[in-house]
Amino acid sequence: MTQKIRTVIVDDDQLAREDLQALLQKDPGIAVAGICANGAEALGALDKNDIDLLLLDVQMPGMDGLQLLKALPPERIPVTVLVTAHDEYALQAFKAHAVDFLLKPFTEAEFHDVLTHAKEAVALRLLSRSKSTLLTLLEETSQNGVAVNGTHFRNSGGENNRSGLWLQRIPVNLLGKIHFVETGQVQWVEAADNYVRLHTETEVHVVRDTITHFESKLNPAKFGRVHRSAIVNVDYIAELRPYFMGEYVVILHDGTRLRVSRNRREKFRKLMNLR
Repeated sequence: MTQKIRTVIVDDDQLAREDLQALLQKDPGIAVAGICANGAEALGALDKNDIDLLLLDVQMPGMDGLQLLKALPPERIPVTVLVTAHDEYALQAFKAHAVDFLLKPFTEAEFHDVLTHAKEAVALRLLSRSKSTLLTLLEETSQNGVAVNGTHFRNSGGENNRSGLWLQRIPVNLLGKIHFVETGQVQWVEAADNYVRLHTETEVHVVRDTITHFESKLNPAKFGRVHRSAIVNVDYIAELRPYFMGEYVVILHDGTRLRVSRNRREKFRKLMNLR
């Protein structure tokens, strides 16, 4: 990235605002574009400026951080890191599509790790927007009967042009503390009413979410819905076996067997590049 990441700090505690500002100013790739003491001030700052990154306190008088995110149109929400002294908000951060969660008090090293993750998310979002714009231009060119290097391009839209970001880390409650599971470590996801079970190589974590909503956050190039109750990470598939009436059985490296239902067969075949 050649341009600085325009960042807004929102926290009702003056000392916290000053600490965050001081840490951000150490990074030459960051430009602090606004410092706000409450949600109302932040709404104004986000409305007037093109902001890339938002460091947002959760608990504030009046409009809190989560209410602020709900008040913003989806296209106006920057890459967001929730900052709070209460770890129970980590799960709400996940549901609010925040890219990360910073628990007060934090060390400079912890801040640096979260900021690095947030900067990567900003870069990916900008790249996605640029790609979408380019594909739109190429589609318009193709529709006008002009080819590029002899090839007509079409914008397929859909998942590959999603302006948001796919889920990278999942907060889970483990022994009364919030831990984060890397999405790539999840072998498969199992529906359990209004919860999902995340199966890793060594553990099973339970997260409050529906499987359909959870699926919408996952990279469709890596995760495929094989059944109404199961999503599989293709990196962990060891074998596919034909099954009854054109269905498949997916066998993971650990021996887990999952059935690919008929109504999801074609989409799964495309995901696996099967002819």
